[in-house]
Amino acid sequence: MEVPALMPLRTLAVLVVLPCLSGCDPVYGTFRSATIPSMPKPACVRQVLDSMPGIESVQFRETTEGRYLDMDGMHAGDQVYGFFYQGSSPPLRGNLQFSQDDRGRVSFMQYLMAIRIPPDAALVAASRPVMRQIELSLAQHCDLQALPSAVQERCTKVECPALD
Repeated sequence: MEVPALMPLRTLAVLVVLPCLSGCDPVYGTFRSATIPSMPKPACVRQVLDSMPGIESVQFRETTEGRYLDMDGMHAGDQVYGFFYQGSSPPLRGNLQFSQDDRGRVSFMQYLMAIRIPPDAALVAASRPVMRQIELSLAQHCDLQALPSAVQERCTKVECPALD
């Protein structure tokens, strides 16, 4: 096996120092995530979102995130299915994302985040139960039975009482 060449020290120094010099804006909101056994079909996820009470519009985006290099060599980018959904009565919104790396590991993420200031409390309160309903419906209709019990939620500067 051929070992890839190391990057020049100057390039490495720039990559390490620049992030330290730049400012970071805080991100607030709710972030729900899980590792799941397989990637669902985008059409099934779309059908779940389209049938969810309160959701009025859904946007879909499929991308491949950048390639990366590690000790095993160059790897293909992650396959990502992203969905943005929203409703107006009551106001709700969220982002739903599935990502699969070149080794077959699949991640689920669902979030409502804002930069610098927390999202409106009423928006969070209306969106979180819908997020949970989406997870339960994905488990039932898209062969993701383990999803609801695997989801972990992190909340930053927003109230997140327990969901049923």
